[in-house]
Amino acid sequence: MARPRIALLALGGTIASPVDAAGTGATATLTADDIAGDLGMRAAVDLETRTLRMLASSNLTLDDVRDLARQIAATDADGIVVTVGTDALEEVAFALDASLAGDRPVVVTGAMRNVGHPGPDGPANLLGALRVAAHPDARGQGVLVVFADEVHSARYVRKTHTSSPATFRSPTLGPLGFLVEDRVRLPFARRRRPAAVPFGDGPLPSVALVRVTLGDDPALITAAASTGCAGLVLETFGAGHVAAAWLPALREAASRMPVVFASRTGSGELYEKLAAFPGSERDLRDAGLIPAGDLDGAKARLLLVLLLSSGADERGIRAAFADV
Repeated sequence: MARPRIALLALGGTIASPVDAAGTGATATLTADDIAGDLGMRAAVDLETRTLRMLASSNLTLDDVRDLARQIAATDADGIVVTVGTDALEEVAFALDASLAGDRPVVVTGAMRNVGHPGPDGPANLLGALRVAAHPDARGQGVLVVFADEVHSARYVRKTHTSSPATFRSPTLGPLGFLVEDRVRLPFARRRRPAAVPFGDGPLPSVALVRVTLGDDPALITAAASTGCAGLVLETFGAGHVAAAWLPALREAASRMPVVFASRTGSGELYEKLAAFPGSERDLRDAGLIPAGDLDGAKARLLLVLLLSSGADERGIRAAFADV
């Protein structure tokens, strides 16, 4: 039986950033081949390693992610593993999940503890990611994130702690599965995926993200809308609420560009019609804003960037967010 062919694409991050003898000075210097080392998987898969970037993920751009998506689409490997810094890992994984079509496993992982610190988690995370990418049950599940022996959907996963190796959690859903010894278990398979929205060509549109907080001035919306951005995402209180004073500015912004609203809580679905107080979810819909369903603000922004870059009109944008 032929061994599965797995492509390891490295972008840098903590997993590629050893520290010095004092435990400081971390910077990305390890290539994909360095990271792979001898994990015991080379006898089980044909592993191709490719270093695409050597950056902290805070320095990645959406152009970098578009290039990554195109490199994934161009490879004929049976599965793909991406290593990236954890700061933006959930956004990289979601952008790939939203833009890539097909059933091939794509698995994203990284590390919280650098090589040179006690107990670096990168080797175990990478080994788990390679096992998942080579497993037939991972097909058709969209982009997966493997961390701390758990398997998460890119749709729901979030970084929830600044330093814990167990930082990645899926508050709405929980993990899809787990790893134990050399076994991959995916008991909670994803039933469906929305249609892929591939990156368009040319410059990617700018989409602003504004987070509502207590007592904020609605001039923030006016200022954000005046920057020349092509769209705006608003992270609201609770299930879709803002101060009533924000409604005129939001209505004006929505008359000129797509304005999407998501909950700042980061989990759970927006309400549609429960509340009737000024600034409720019904007022936002009546003002022309587009609900993001259960996507958080960062992921809603990425989907809006993809939709705008692909040329979607308002009807198409509304339909895509209704299908998330």
